[in-house]
Amino acid sequence: RRHHRHHRHDNNVPMYRLERMVVRTEMQGRGIGSRALREALRESDAAGLPVLLSTQEERNVRFYGRLGFEVVREDEIAGHTSWSMIRQPVASDED
Repeated sequence: RRHHRHHRHDNNVPMYRLERMVVRTEMQGRGIGSRALREALRESDAAGLPVLLSTQEERNVRFYGRLGFEVVREDEIAGHTSWSMIRQPVASDED
């Protein structure tokens, strides 16, 4: 299940925000999340917009990093770390 919407980040640049992406535990490790996210990334690439997300799981930082996201902010709140990540749009080979 994925949710994303058009969003403006701190610097008022329009972008998509990935709200949630969940793969049931017993289905993880099969490429389901990567395939679903790649589809959303194709949409954002076609629109020419970056994608912003936040995660509180360190393993997700590596997962999203493999898909082109970079950590732009790391916050520690009440002993929990939150990473904000952005992926810039990728130009299509068809352009």
